[in-house]
Amino acid sequence: MGHRPAKSRQLDLFNPDDGYWEYSVVATNKSLQLRALYDFMNGHSVQEKIIGELKSGFAYDVIPTNTYRANTAWQKLNILAHNLTTSFQLAATSAPRPSSLHRTARFIVRSVRSLRIQWLNKAGRIVRPSGRTVLRLARNEATEQSYDAISNRLSDAA
Repeated sequence: MGHRPAKSRQLDLFNPDDGYWEYSVVATNKSLQLRALYDFMNGHSVQEKIIGELKSGFAYDVIPTNTYRANTAWQKLNILAHNLTTSFQLAATSAPRPSSLHRTARFIVRSVRSLRIQWLNKAGRIVRPSGRTVLRLARNEATEQSYDAISNRLSDAA
């Protein structure tokens, strides 16, 4: 092969620049043909997407303190927040979708960034009618329908 990785360097699974496959290991107890096993592994390899979502959407890759216990609690809270966000979507907003060999997830689950934009980033103005502070949002029928649908689905789930 003529390609040797550098010493003391983390290898990438696949580097598209050099065209070499560094390593690939699949251990399974499934009695599948090679192609079916490949499709199964591709369809169930969602953990990389979840780790990316934890890092980019929930600050899982941040080390906020110099103490092990606090950092462990931070990571556990991040995972809990991710699980709550996913569970909320499954209960209130997710739509079923057909599965395939490569896509086995049964529901559409949006990233937390998408949810922030869809649910929270809304135009508004703080006003003080009669001396009381009020957040007044712009009237938006699509947003109201979205909130009503969530409310109805949560009422039905309870």
